[in-house]
Amino acid sequence: MGKLYSYFFFLMLPILASGQLYIGDNTASSYVYNKGEIIYVTQNIQLEGSPIQDGGNLYMRDEGQLIQGNDASPNAGNGVISLLQTNTRNLWDYHYWTSPVGDPTKSASGNGNTGNVDFYMGGDNNGGLYQTDASDPLGASEVIFTTNYNSSVASINDFSLSSYWLYKFVASNGYGSWSKVSSTNPTRAGEGFTMKGLGNGTSPSGIVPIDFRGRPNNGTINVDVVASNLSLVGNPYPSAMNLSFYLLSNSGASSAMLADCIGTFDPATAPTAVNNSITGLAYFWESDPNVKSHYIQDYQGGYGTFSPLLACNSAGEYSPAVFITYDNDGERVLTERPNTVENGGPINDPDGNPYPFFPERDTDGNVVFDSDGNVVYVMDPVPTGLEGENIPRYWAPVGQGFFVEAIANGVVTAKNEFRYFIKESQSANSQFKSKYEPKKVSKKSSEKSTASLKPNQLTYDEEGLLVMPKFRITTHINDTYYRKISGVLYDDATMGFDIAGDGDNVNALPSDVSFIVEKSPRDVIINLFPYDIDAVLPLKISGNKETNTFKMQVLELNFVPDESIFLHDKETDEYHDILNRPYEIKLPQGTYKERFEIVFKDAKAATLEVAEEVKKSFAVYQNNNRAELTVLNPLETDLKEINVFDISGKLLVSKLNEGSKSKIVIPSGNWSDGIYIIKVITRDNVEFAKKVSVINMK
Repeated sequence: MGKLYSYFFFLMLPILASGQLYIGDNTASSYVYNKGEIIYVTQNIQLEGSPIQDGGNLYMRDEGQLIQGNDASPNAGNGVISLLQTNTRNLWDYHYWTSPVGDPTKSASGNGNTGNVDFYMGGDNNGGLYQTDASDPLGASEVIFTTNYNSSVASINDFSLSSYWLYKFVASNGYGSWSKVSSTNPTRAGEGFTMKGLGNGTSPSGIVPIDFRGRPNNGTINVDVVASNLSLVGNPYPSAMNLSFYLLSNSGASSAMLADCIGTFDPATAPTAVNNSITGLAYFWESDPNVKSHYIQDYQGGYGTFSPLLACNSAGEYSPAVFITYDNDGERVLTERPNTVENGGPINDPDGNPYPFFPERDTDGNVVFDSDGNVVYVMDPVPTGLEGENIPRYWAPVGQGFFVEAIANGVVTAKNEFRYFIKESQSANSQFKSKYEPKKVSKKSSEKSTASLKPNQLTYDEEGLLVMPKFRITTHINDTYYRKISGVLYDDATMGFDIAGDGDNVNALPSDVSFIVEKSPRDVIINLFPYDIDAVLPLKISGNKETNTFKMQVLELNFVPDESIFLHDKETDEYHDILNRPYEIKLPQGTYKERFEIVFKDAKAATLEVAEEVKKSFAVYQNNNRAELTVLNPLETDLKEINVFDISGKLLVSKLNEGSKSKIVIPSGNWSDGIYIIKVITRDNVEFAKKVSVINMK
């Protein structure tokens, strides 16, 4: 200790803005230390220190971040920027990373800006991963890499990482396309990599900071993509990145879509798309850290999908993963977990209702009933390990990796204009990867209980991000796992597949539920559509067992529907209100694409209401003085038949196709005195009948 923090040391640096930043190593105290604020440099940075000394380096702590303005400015020097990201995975569990720095001693990455260099996690004393020194805010030692399967950790400042699990995936498709990261195969700027974590799932897992030290990445960064293939990429900068901006700009978004982006571009120059090379979606690996095994057949995980929803200032929508297992060849197989007490039971609740649906109770503990006197059921807490986390994704934090899928050969590009200063600790829309906690679906979610938007209304959250009306359907499939699919209401969308709007499912399962969207490359789990009460959202329901059970309910929404949200079974023509109560379907093995759909009104109920209105509108009068029977049709409903029967049922008069006349007169002078029945039938087969008394005056 005893260091003299002089020159460029700032204990609480509010902001440092400069055209260029040069930090020499002429003295040990010649460095910049930033605590929780932004440093903005319009051009290049030159650092003359090294990872093992204090001088000539730039230290970012408490989520301090660096942003640069000029995409073409190459950073230089053998000094390093040091910034931290917290490991939250245990030694069996993957996370996807992207380095915000490169090794200054390595060659140029060849991925864009000439100042960006390759990154390799190795003990070469220049750049790489470091562990912090608890006694010194600047000090650190190189992370020790082991070839063992297991990483090891003694404390948050004393650990080793397994190099066995360091892989990247660029412009490839299929499990066998993972490429081992090594000294001869480093990660280039913008490329993502896998790395398993530390600890045994308890302490100190989730609290271990990893110190990235190297030359800061800056400016244009390209990663190769190949049509219909995936690439593992990520946020390549020592600052947060607007993920929606990145996805929209690389999927050919219009200037109108990009006009409201949040970034560091010149406000006088509206941003334009940089590429039209990807689908505009990001995919994130999620896994169950309770599975403590390195064997692939034991893995339980899947991919969540993030969509920017066609709007750069929208918070977007994330559909979490459904956990599945893998065999030794990396093929997906169904995760089977019997519905037992150990796996989330009990089978029945205290009132005898079948798991996982329980009666909803009010704040006083009383069972809630709907307007028809039926008990309102809600879904029970989700068993641990059966679904991923609902993670906010709008801001990609430092070090965050994710997959993109190409629609054309080319590159996916990151630029400085996507960068932004936002802290994970202060934003509801940014999260690197939370420490895993068992997820529960509340008996009445806060979103559902506080819903106030109208179906075509937009609003903004506390960070100024656009919030669209949306709902999420949760389906418990074969008492084993949960699939969540989202409907998002947005007038600028189409009913067909919208790039960077509709979210497809890269983890479709043999038994599954999804939306059917025209021209979609896959099943859709985030359906962005223009709302109308007559809108129809077709479903695909697949079951691979002899008998399959699907328990379905809308458990999350942030708007008040005009009527409700229904599952329409076209085979039985029944409408099931899945907003106010769950509905269970049992289906034989097969795939159902034509039978089920989500709608927003009960057409049968609407038809009955219309029929009742029509019937109430008719009037029949007998004028015995004039010997005339009059039928009044004030709504001018199209009439198919008017029939007159005597009391024995004999047909006396039949008038056909009277059209939409408002008044029809039938002579009754030749009828015998008595009671007659008049039946009116409309073109829609609505029937109305009335008795009249005929007395012919002499």
